[in-house]
Amino acid sequence: MKNSKIIRIILPLLIILAFCTIATADYNYEGFFLKDHLVASGTIKGGVFVDGGHGLANPPYTQKFSVPNGTIQFARLYVGVWGTGDGIGWVSANLNSREISNLTLKNKEDTNPNVYSSGSGGSYWIGYNVTEYVISGAINTATVNTGNIYSFDGRVYGIVLVVVYEDPSMSEVQYWITEGKDALYKAGAGGKPEAPARDSTTVQFNGTIKSFESATLWTVYTSGDKTNPDTGDKAWFNGNLLGTDIAYQSSGDSFDLVQFNVTPYLKESGNEVKYSREDETYLNVVNAILVVGKQEEIPDLVVTSVETPILADHEKTAALVEKHEYTINATIENMGTGIANESSATLYANGIKVSSVKVPSLETGKSVELNFTWTPTTSGNYTLKVTADSENVINESIETNNELAKEFYVEPEGKPDLELLEEDIALLPTRDSNATTIQVSVKNNGAGDAYSFKVALFIDGALIKSNTLSVRAKAIKTTAFEYDAEYGSSHSVEVKLDSDNSINELDENNNDADIILKVIQVKILATKDYIATEEYSRSEKLVEVVKLVPDGTTPFNALQSVADVDTGGRDFTYIMEINGLRKSDNPLIVWSVYINGLPTELYYHKHSGEYYLHDGDTAHFAYCNWILGKYKPRPITDFPEPFLHGFNGIVWNTT
Repeated sequence: MKNSKIIRIILPLLIILAFCTIATADYNYEGFFLKDHLVASGTIKGGVFVDGGHGLANPPYTQKFSVPNGTIQFARLYVGVWGTGDGIGWVSANLNSREISNLTLKNKEDTNPNVYSSGSGGSYWIGYNVTEYVISGAINTATVNTGNIYSFDGRVYGIVLVVVYEDPSMSEVQYWITEGKDALYKAGAGGKPEAPARDSTTVQFNGTIKSFESATLWTVYTSGDKTNPDTGDKAWFNGNLLGTDIAYQSSGDSFDLVQFNVTPYLKESGNEVKYSREDETYLNVVNAILVVGKQEEIPDLVVTSVETPILADHEKTAALVEKHEYTINATIENMGTGIANESSATLYANGIKVSSVKVPSLETGKSVELNFTWTPTTSGNYTLKVTADSENVINESIETNNELAKEFYVEPEGKPDLELLEEDIALLPTRDSNATTIQVSVKNNGAGDAYSFKVALFIDGALIKSNTLSVRAKAIKTTAFEYDAEYGSSHSVEVKLDSDNSINELDENNNDADIILKVIQVKILATKDYIATEEYSRSEKLVEVVKLVPDGTTPFNALQSVADVDTGGRDFTYIMEINGLRKSDNPLIVWSVYINGLPTELYYHKHSGEYYLHDGDTAHFAYCNWILGKYKPRPITDFPEPFLHGFNGIVWNTT
């Protein structure tokens, strides 16, 4: 029933193309019903291509599409953007390095004709006409960027490309393409307490069916969540149940692209699909696409990435140096419509074969990360190329998109050069301890390796400890110390690299750095808060620790020192889970951050990594309901804060 992450199909299809006038869109609380937004339908000899990915993530957001050969008759690129509440921001999209559009998204005041926004106005589904931008028989790359104007989140749900193409050698296919933002929600959801529930929606595919050989329905959802498999959202085609809990983030966070085989349920006319939210709090159905005709199942292996070579056991590799062994990671994805059997992939350096690795069997939309090793023997410019199906054992829909190459420069060997700056020393709270962790990021800027040198820690001029470290050429490695300092004390922290002067370096005068350690006391609190309607009914403490931390500690780092924290792989301090208690989508319950009883100012939990704690502060992480699209409740359990310690070091006069 479902394919994960990326789903694509090439269907032989006739050419009576009916491209419909796209209705004006912008904002509507109940959304824009798919049944009112049929953007293309007809019959064609050729195919319909549907592909998309990859879940809620920060821009720049890139998606690649392997479009089949044929004459492009219609193409639509869809982009989902999360804006939040009353936020205003911008979105720009390009395809194949050509700018499509740059739009300002204005929430409930939005008037862009190709933008669909509903509910509290916090999310958007955008449709772009890209018929003139798509390149057939090639990899097409879409890139989306967003920016903040006012309180705008800007993460991207996913990108979907739909292409109708003509190929006279193929069979006849009928198709219907609908778009919109069909919002399904429980009563009072989406920032409108008086709104009645909207539980289901139906899309009709009008016309007489000419062939009953095959029928495929694609549906795109945003804002779905993982519900009970027996009580989650459902879909029916002509009254036949297609599945339960369909929109369960199968293609990524808050994003689903789902394919159904509806051949057994096809009728001569009057075909329709019904979607219902069931126990889902909020769900958007943004595309429903029906294609009737013979399906070709042909794989298409594509090298989607070749990463920069890295040194093993190092945090970062800054540059490449001759006679060093590097690891090269590459990703191969099956963008076709059929299973790709086991094959091989090969790495070439300047056209010379380096090594080959096995590629396992890959289903449609699946990918695999491969690891190659390479040791450049001389300096100079290199072209590193990875080729999928290098032995040509797979029959693919496109045979010309199996390679990806990148250019690199390899430096000649030379002397090492260890360097340490003030910003390379981080003071962090230690897990389950009042000690301070002194984390040192050691850089070797030289083109020679530095083996077994001493990294020495001095506190107030006295040697405390030395660690032995080796750092390869043009690389970075981290080492750490622990120091137990008293509350309120202040110390000079000095770190010296190669303290016994055993390494012959290019520069011997950049090995030392020092900072000041000041120890403060804070309270870290994590609670599970229950809300009846919009008021707290009770609160359960999961974490309550008073501990010493270095001045400049963020709430997030303080929390990590006393609890197990999961950010869901996001690149900022968005808290998904504390000590096993995970953010809930149904009902919507999140971890929000308060300092001395006051909510942090930035959206979601990002401020927990940007605020710096002051002596006496209470960092409270509350697991509580998201009400009316905003954090309404405040933890009165933090009283008498904020009257004692204020916010950000400012204490207000209340007399």
